[in-house]
Amino acid sequence: MAVHDVAHVELFMRDKVSALDHFVSGMGFTPVADSVEVDRSSTLLCQGDVRLVVTTGHGIRSFLNEHGDGIADIALTCDDVAATRERAVAAGATPVPSRYGVPCVTVFGDVRHTLLPRRPVGTAPPGRRWVAVSRSPAPSAGRIRRLGHVAVRLEREKVEGQADFYRDAFGLSRDVSGQAAAGETAGDSVVVRGASGRVSLALAAAPAGAAGPGPLDDFPRCGGGAGAESLVFLTDDDALSYEFVQPQGLPASDRLGSTARYETAARGQLAAR
Repeated sequence: MAVHDVAHVELFMRDKVSALDHFVSGMGFTPVADSVEVDRSSTLLCQGDVRLVVTTGHGIRSFLNEHGDGIADIALTCDDVAATRERAVAAGATPVPSRYGVPCVTVFGDVRHTLLPRRPVGTAPPGRRWVAVSRSPAPSAGRIRRLGHVAVRLEREKVEGQADFYRDAFGLSRDVSGQAAAGETAGDSVVVRGASGRVSLALAAAPAGAAGPGPLDDFPRCGGGAGAESLVFLTDDDALSYEFVQPQGLPASDRLGSTARYETAARGQLAAR
């Protein structure tokens, strides 16, 4: 019942044109398909083994009003979807209805985990009517190979419990050697990783009385509550590529500082790889 891979990550964005320009022109992703629904539209992007779904529309307004642009769904593949869902609910997840007819639970904030059977890498998310992008450009020679980890911001007192949840629900274990450290003090953080090495989350919160910033401290405070804050990709040479999902609220100089500090944390989290 353990999870094996991240099938895709869905991002809810206010401005899809700008978001797509960033991911395609700035990061080397290739748009491969579009899905248009009554209240939202989505574009599927690919690079290496990574699949991103960028979604906009009035149907996601409540999420955007509460959290701003951000990660809405981290879809996971598993051997037995029904059993994994039952195990997740027993461990404390909240089952939520899915508009696409697949099991879905929330674990922290309003971020969902869609649960999918194991399938070939690159398969489009099920339940939507995907239309191939006309005259789609050839896949770029981008350097991103796969998703390294997702960084999650939590309330300090919930970090340990969340790590226990991922162990009990999805079979992820704590990676002690990948413990995050950022700023002048170590953050309250736990890295959990699946046995396959393809599912990894960095759960973090700033410690009480910290002298220096923690790895997630510099994200905009406009986002409400807990949430998945950033994606860290692995490149062809096993270097790290960073994607902050909610940088709009920070001045450019602060974003650069956040990136530098987060690089230290991310390298610590992945030191064991």
